[in-house]
Amino acid sequence: MSRPKVAKLAIVGCSGYAMELIKRIWMFRGEIELVAAFSPDLTLPEVALCEQRGVRVIDDFDSFIEYIEHRVHAVMNPTPIHRHKEISIRCLQAGLPVWVEKPPVATLHEWDELREAARFYAKPVEVCFNALYLPSVRLVKDRLLQGEFGRMHRIRGVGAWARPRSYFTRSDWAGHLRVDGDWVLDGTINNPLAHLLCNCLYFGGAEAVSMARPVKMSARLWHANDIESEDTSSLRIITDTDVEIVTNMTLCSERMVAPEMTIETEKADIVFRDFQDMDICWHDGKIEAFPSARENRLDMLETLCRSLFEEVMTPCPLECTRPFTEVVNAAFYQVLSRSEGCVPSVHPGALNRFVCTDGPCIGLCGIDQLVLDAYREGAMLDLPCASGESSRLDLELVEELSPHASEGMPT
Repeated sequence: MSRPKVAKLAIVGCSGYAMELIKRIWMFRGEIELVAAFSPDLTLPEVALCEQRGVRVIDDFDSFIEYIEHRVHAVMNPTPIHRHKEISIRCLQAGLPVWVEKPPVATLHEWDELREAARFYAKPVEVCFNALYLPSVRLVKDRLLQGEFGRMHRIRGVGAWARPRSYFTRSDWAGHLRVDGDWVLDGTINNPLAHLLCNCLYFGGAEAVSMARPVKMSARLWHANDIESEDTSSLRIITDTDVEIVTNMTLCSERMVAPEMTIETEKADIVFRDFQDMDICWHDGKIEAFPSARENRLDMLETLCRSLFEEVMTPCPLECTRPFTEVVNAAFYQVLSRSEGCVPSVHPGALNRFVCTDGPCIGLCGIDQLVLDAYREGAMLDLPCASGESSRLDLELVEELSPHASEGMPT
């Protein structure tokens, strides 16, 4: 990084994922300074670690905002999903740019409110879909828009991870549809594997910094774990750029399938592996490889810090993310409105139990092969529901789904 000033940041939180970001900030010695962190619990070991590194940790949020108002250039907001809008707006009111963790918010109504606040206070909100910050992503998106690969036909995505039961009990919002009346919509499409859906929409977008808007979609959501939201999903989307997107994701796989997406075009298939490495597989047999030089969160931090001092085209400003929230809301609305406000549970006969490195898990029998087969065929998953009813839903116009979702999903 080369610029005349040190980027001074604050972060809301200092444990969990916030600490993962803090560790990466500390890798940019002399280039990024973490000035302050908010933590309601000052007894955490992470607080002591921050204080040892000269970070001021404050346990009252109003005092935190007052302290950072004239001391930092931007605030990172890796808080629970249902807190994203509220905390981001508080930071905007203090005159500070905000880098909010993905997803931007839970609902379209919240998205509209946050965008309006960003416009009113004239400060940028960037969304930390970190995979989009890889140099190779921008390069390939530009080449797609220039028509080098011919017409884009379809984008396929897959990911299968294991998450232990403790993952869903680690907080009051994990695995939930809502908390204290606020929508969360936790699950594969809106949290751990949200990058996959985001990447598909981004590469399908008609402009350099844009996501394709959903026109029609069909959603299938299930849960194997004892949660109210989903841990397994299957989406089919037809976009305004006339591209079909199909994703299949789960958190219930004994064998991990690293996230992967394939962009099918007239002249080549472009494969993006594990949110890091990309290959262009030309139909004439030539392969262009784009291995990532470093972890994408480091690219994200560097790009966002540069944007504080110079004109930089960031890949994921809030303004381009509405299609993502539109898809999430339409998917949940489509499923919940047809299942009495509940995400369908998978039939008990399809479940298995295993232990992963993080503890006991509830899994789906053979789900790793099922998602891989669906990925290769560009097909949707079809899992048995405990109710005995089919989870299949036809393609529906998103404009008939998301307006209802923005007003509030069925309960």
